[in-house]
Amino acid sequence: WKFESVVLSFLPDIVCDIRDFWMFEYQERSPFRPFFHWVIMPTVDASPQNEQWLSTFSNAEAVFTYSDWGAEVLNNESNGTINCLGSAPPSADEAYKPIEDKKKHKSEMGFDPDSQIIGTVMRNQKRKLFIELMKAFKTFLDNAPKEIADKTFLYLHTSYPEKIGWNIENGIIENGIASKVICTYICRSCGH
Repeated sequence: WKFESVVLSFLPDIVCDIRDFWMFEYQERSPFRPFFHWVIMPTVDASPQNEQWLSTFSNAEAVFTYSDWGAEVLNNESNGTINCLGSAPPSADEAYKPIEDKKKHKSEMGFDPDSQIIGTVMRNQKRKLFIELMKAFKTFLDNAPKEIADKTFLYLHTSYPEKIGWNIENGIIENGIASKVICTYICRSCGH
């Protein structure tokens, strides 16, 4: 409801939105749409993409993605009708650069330097399928050679507790992987 009044107030030449589809799709229908260039950066984390999303993305003057893979998905699935200018990943920060000496880093964190850590960083939402990930990890542990399974861990970083998400501790216990899961989270109470 606020978007139209903001557009009338600021008279922008460009509206740029970096969010999920449902958070910006209304902008396409704005009566003021002919008066601004629309640049979007949607989350493209699956294939195939919803047809409605592809149609909306095709009506933006420019589209960026978080990954080269996402750009490829949009280009292929839209048959080139989306003006996808490529990826603009938010990983320029030093915190996102690969660790130079992973074995040393693992040792400093208290892990066997030869351990394998399979990880994910995502919000604890129902659509993220944490429980399915745990089931798949348990299947891997049950079928991998013992020397590999013994040194492999599942790393989960999320926001917790989350009102709309999964009960992560129950998933860990039900799948019998408590000794194989490493968890870090952003505390809802203190934000750390």
